[in-house]
Amino acid sequence: MVNTLLKVIFLFTIFAANLQAQSDAIANPVLDAKQAFHQGIKEFVGVQLAKEMLLPGIKAHRQTEIRKQYSIRPLNRNWRTLGNIEQNPKRLYQLKRYANRYNLTIDRLIKQEKLEQKQRYRY
Repeated sequence: MVNTLLKVIFLFTIFAANLQAQSDAIANPVLDAKQAFHQGIKEFVGVQLAKEMLLPGIKAHRQTEIRKQYSIRPLNRNWRTLGNIEQNPKRLYQLKRYANRYNLTIDRLIKQEKLEQKQRYRY
């Protein structure tokens, strides 16, 4: 009885730590975007679905421009090997929300950088 209880507690702690690690990976999209931008990484994130790559936070008329100029990193890298993300609405919502805030922040930082370069006084 005690041995079984210890096994259950042990498995629960492993499972809880795994869930915590997954949720922390997408916890701070604004800070992640700022850190990536300051490291020189100018990429957007998307959610890979079976038929398309979603680019949340970016309006339709800007998406084609961004897809040509910048790389897009899928948040769900193992979308082919794992279960379909469309069948897990909570996880899909989390990924879309993270991608939305990340992409808006990166887009804002890129626009600020272009404006600063344009307004920089040159001889």
